[in-house]
Amino acid sequence: MARRSPLVALDVRRDADRVTELLDGYDDVRRDGPDLTVHRALLDTFDWRIRRAGGALSWCDGTLTWRDRATGHTHTVAQEELPRWPDDVVAGPVHDLVADACDVRVLLPRVEVDLTVQRYRLLDDLDKTVVRIDLERGCVADGTPVASLVVRGVRGYDGEHAGLVRRLAEDLDGQTADGEPADIVFAAAGLEPGGYTGELAVSLEPTMAANEAIARTCRHLLQTMRANEDGVIADLDTEFLHDFRVAVRRTRSLLGASKRVLPGPVRDDFRRRFKWLGDVTTPVRDLDVFSLAIPEYADAAARGDLEVLQPLADLVAADQQQAHAALTTALRSQDYADLVSDWSETLEASPTDEETTEATDPIVEVARQRIWRAYRGVQRDGRAIDDDSPSEMLHRLRKDAKKLRYLLEAFGALFDADRTKVAVRELKRLQDNLGAFQDGEVQSQGLRGFAMRIARRPADVDTVMALGVLASHLEQVQDDARAQFAKRFARFDRSGNRALYEGLFSPKAVR
Repeated sequence: MARRSPLVALDVRRDADRVTELLDGYDDVRRDGPDLTVHRALLDTFDWRIRRAGGALSWCDGTLTWRDRATGHTHTVAQEELPRWPDDVVAGPVHDLVADACDVRVLLPRVEVDLTVQRYRLLDDLDKTVVRIDLERGCVADGTPVASLVVRGVRGYDGEHAGLVRRLAEDLDGQTADGEPADIVFAAAGLEPGGYTGELAVSLEPTMAANEAIARTCRHLLQTMRANEDGVIADLDTEFLHDFRVAVRRTRSLLGASKRVLPGPVRDDFRRRFKWLGDVTTPVRDLDVFSLAIPEYADAAARGDLEVLQPLADLVAADQQQAHAALTTALRSQDYADLVSDWSETLEASPTDEETTEATDPIVEVARQRIWRAYRGVQRDGRAIDDDSPSEMLHRLRKDAKKLRYLLEAFGALFDADRTKVAVRELKRLQDNLGAFQDGEVQSQGLRGFAMRIARRPADVDTVMALGVLASHLEQVQDDARAQFAKRFARFDRSGNRALYEGLFSPKAVR
């Protein structure tokens, strides 16, 4: 069911007792039945994808509601239990909205609260209901009180709704909560909706010392790692590990670019330790990729029949469980605890020695040099690849491109933002091609290993045959990516893109 009506929420935590007296005293307001007790959960992903999609998702005593924050349009569906995954949502508009917003992320009850609801109606001269009013009172998990006055309009009576909101705001000196009741509850729970993002958004000034800028960026990345630790250990969804790994890889890239900014022994020590951390996360991530791809595999090799690939899914799940146990052990180890502690202390201390000759240079100059050098490395290695080059050369170029991408994302805002976005976009096209080549090789090799294990079980002959078809399909994907490489790299290396990099980052760009 969908409806649209104006809605405003007032935070009345300080005035909750007065609200009842005030509403009971209005001549045109009437109580609407007895008080209700409800349980409400506000749902979103860890990285607030529903909010970023413009929605607000709540579950209340068997009803799931999606509210469009911009328009006030709502969709509701009967949902007996809290959904954990988008596919748990009953089919219909709410399911489609949630699935589009969340993709592979698990739904989390960001806040749960028990509320007592007093309901009122605003009546016109003919005793017709023109506005509905709910006073919702309760406490969040830590005991912090929350109280909202939710004023919902009735279609066709927007003027009456606006008038009542003004009257209440004047009488209560309350504050509107962006028209969204959820924001009041989030605030009481100490949550900042949209506060977490896996994006690298660090404020840097061009004149900031290089060691300070790199330390600030690495502190942000360390915070990202720590924010995702619990989700990785609990294995809530695959994106916790993805964001964790990206933060690790970005840190390794910055360490690689911090020569003469950080002391050599410090760089070498942490490059080694972060490489260890990256290595222990790789098996789980590789298996996550397999697991996520199984529906696509079924389409490619079994006409969409997931049952044929169930033995593969079972093997992947078992291997995932073992690999995840090893990763959990690593993240709970003293080695990891020491890495986090030592790295945090190092970033606060910003150590220098006689070799750190660029530590206090402006970050804009150091970043320009590092980005230019990384770009020239991609350009050089890409130009060296021809139709007969071994796959290792493309894999090396993929790593070079990734390092360049991380530097652009970390420091691109120090330069012309619009032109830097173009540089990233062109690089990403090349990376997509190299990634497809790499994935085709890794996945086809992995599938052969799974096929050999499944082949020992005669009952699964159909699965073995499907995996053979699938391995050939993935080899073809890799061959297609290889065939497209020359065209993709030529686009990256065309004169216009070279001029873009030269204008932004070459030594000639320094005035």
